Amino acid sequence: MMSRPSGIRYGPAGGSNALVASWQERRPWKGLAERMTAPYRDLADRLAPLGLIPRGGFRAVPQDGLGPVEVVVMVGNAGPGLWPAFSAGRRDEPDPLDTWVLRSLRPVARDLGARVVMPNDGPPFRPFQRWAMRAEPVHPSPLGLLIHPEYGLWHAYRAALLFAEEID
Repeated sequence: MMSRPSGIRYGPAGGSNALVASWQERRPWKGLAERMTAPYRDLADRLAPLGLIPRGGFRAVPQDGLGPVEVVVMVGNAGPGLWPAFSAGRRDEPDPLDTWVLRSLRPVARDLGARVVMPNDGPPFRPFQRWAMRAEPVHPSPLGLLIHPEYGLWHAYRAALLFAEEID
């Protein structure tokens, strides 16, 4: 019999809902709010119902080739929190996850004065892995996947928000 990881409460059948609830209760981004500025906290609050989190950001430089963009904020997920929101909003369409993320983020971006870019927008394709390494402390595994110091490989970068103006 396989042993279960400690710190995770399982339901009567050991189902995934208990795992999601446990992960959300632990909140991998716990403590982040104290370090966030008001605009970043507002973004985090708007992303939370979608199961998405701001994954860090950086100031754009001319070499990024982004035109009039001051700040790039990576958006993604860690753990299973995304899946209940995606399942509830999923439609029968090509590329359902990417399409749902874009559809969900457009109103958030519009309200905050940002533009959404996706990893699969292109060609030319945006350097999402390089951006991720500028935004937070991740490093490539031997296979090229980015490893996060807390989330390990259980995370993803789903989009980036491009802000034309500095955010505090």
